[in-house]
Amino acid sequence: MTTAVAAVAALYFTGQTLRATNAQNSTTRESAITDRLAKATEQLSSEKINSQLAGIYLLERLANDSPTDRGTTVELLSAYVRNEAPASKCTVPAMNAGPGIRLAANIQAAITVLGRMPHGGTVVDLSYACLVGADMKRGNFSNTLFNDSVLARANFVETNLSGSLFRDANFQLGNFNRSNLSYTFWGGANATSAVFVSTDVTGAEFLDVDISGADLSRIDGLTLEHFILALDKPYTIADAIVHCDQVTDWPEGFTPPRCSP
Repeated sequence: MTTAVAAVAALYFTGQTLRATNAQNSTTRESAITDRLAKATEQLSSEKINSQLAGIYLLERLANDSPTDRGTTVELLSAYVRNEAPASKCTVPAMNAGPGIRLAANIQAAITVLGRMPHGGTVVDLSYACLVGADMKRGNFSNTLFNDSVLARANFVETNLSGSLFRDANFQLGNFNRSNLSYTFWGGANATSAVFVSTDVTGAEFLDVDISGADLSRIDGLTLEHFILALDKPYTIADAIVHCDQVTDWPEGFTPPRCSP
């Protein structure tokens, strides 16, 4: 009997020790994550580009290591981009400007990380940002806010942009080849001379968008409904709201709406 009691007691104390150890390990891990987050924030605030880059990649590692902190890392990187590259200080290159226009290295790094890191259900907010020449190729920017941002000459080849909002954004000369634009909203956006090849536009709303000079000739499934504000009533081609010109290239067999100035 004494032996049995001793065995039970030993199991109990062993369990207690394991629980205490696990609690201590959890506390240590949380403390380490907090320290890494504080370090990354400090590096992002540095005036040295190399320190900022280190902070960006530290946040990416943190997002991969700690799923519960992904929302925080997404918000920090999004705010970093908006603060470091505000649309209010943006200069849009001339239409005839040569190639080679690129983002600053720190902003491009943050964009690249945001496009490949898990978001944990947090919305990436890149509104009011200056992202001229951004390379977002093959990134995941679904459900991202780009409202009032300047993304002239941006590269969106094979990029997932499904469900994103582009209200009043500037995509002049943007490249959307093979990108996913399903269920995006383009209210008032500027897509002059942008290129759309093999682009998924399922459910997209191109309302009051400027597509002067744009190439839409190889978009599959483009219909008049993409340019209509309200679909809860019978509509005609006269209901379409779009700014285009004689250079706008439409899909073969598509009857384009009347171009507004």
